[in-house]
Formats: sequence, structure tokens, C-alpha cells
Amino acid sequence: MADTSPSLINPHLASPLIRGRKGNTDFSHHPLGKALDNRCHQKYTCSMQVNNGLQIYQALSELARRYQFRNRDEVCCYGLTVSQCYALEALADSGKMPSSDLATRLGLDLSSTTRLVDQLVRKKLAVRSKSAEDARIREIEITDSGKRLVSRIQQDLIAIVNQALTDFPGDVQKALPEVLRRLSRALGECSPASKTFIPVEAITRTKR
Repeated sequence: MADTSPSLINPHLASPLIRGRKGNTDFSHHPLGKALDNRCHQKYTCSMQVNNGLQIYQALSELARRYQFRNRDEVCCYGLTVSQCYALEALADSGKMPSSDLATRLGLDLSSTTRLVDQLVRKKLAVRSKSAEDARIREIEITDSGKRLVSRIQQDLIAIVNQALTDFPGDVQKALPEVLRRLSRALGECSPASKTFIPVEAITRTKR
């Protein structure tokens, strides 16, 4: 038969051994209290993680939208598309590379990368050349004009970011780059292949 003593049904009727000195219920030394405390703590921690993850997702989504909007307004003023700008930055950072490597850096397929490089070559911002190790491989290299343009774009964008961070506390400004880098690496390690995805049809299908 279940124990229905007042101390287990109503905490306000708990014995002095369970109640605190000032009348506040204290379950910390009671078996039931420990079980309830652990369960509540687990639910609270899980809820906090979900809410925190949702808030971070929403903040990143808003940042991404504003970042892309900023690219359309600012970067395109230099006569570049967003993808062209990213390609030039990759070439400026890493130097000469095969089209396949550039495609991997940009997350594009090879044909899209080829068209992108064609545009940069026409603008005299990049050049193609045969690889010294394998003549079948065409390597892409940024030109001096491309380097100057990338430098100008980065300087202007740095000024925009610094202005946006003016009201942020100094310790936040200092920690922000590393936080973003670590978050980027962590998200990159979350391989979609390891997840089980539900087909959209299974979600949107109407039950009959």
C-alpha cells in the first residue's frame, strides 16, 4: 500500500526534520526530496539548453540575414557579388590553388566555381595558370589588383564592425572573435551524415 502520510502529500505539513528552521520546506536530506530535486534539476537543465539553443539559433539567423543584406549593400558597390568576394578572400588568404580546392573552400560544385573564376579573370582580379607539378591542373591566383580590392573591402568592413561594437563592453569585444570561431568549428563538426533526418513528406503529410 502506498505511503500517503502528510509529509509526502503536502510539503507544508512536513515534519520538523524535513522543514527548514524558518518554516520553508527543505527536502535536501529526504529520499523523496532528493529524487524530486534531481528530476527537477534535469528537466530545468534540459529546458535551459533547449531555450538557449533556440535563442542562439534565432540570433545567428538574424545576424546571417543582416550580414547578407550588408553584403548586397556594401560589397556589391565594389562591383563584386558575394561569391566573388569570398573567392577573392580565399585566394588572398591561401594563395594559388587548384579550382577543386577553391570549390571546396567556397562550398560550390566545380562547374559553379569555374564560372565564378571566369568572371574574376574577366575583371582581371584573378588569373589561371598550369600547375608546375601537373600540366593538366589549372591553378587560380589572385592578381595585385585583386589583392588591393580585397584589402579595401576588408578595411571598410572592419570599420563597419568596429562601429557596430562601439557600445559593447571591452571584455565582450575581446572574447567575441574566439567565441565565433569556436562556434563555427563546432557547427562544422556536426556532420549531417550522422543525423537521422525525417523526409519533409512525413512531416507535412495529412493524416486521413
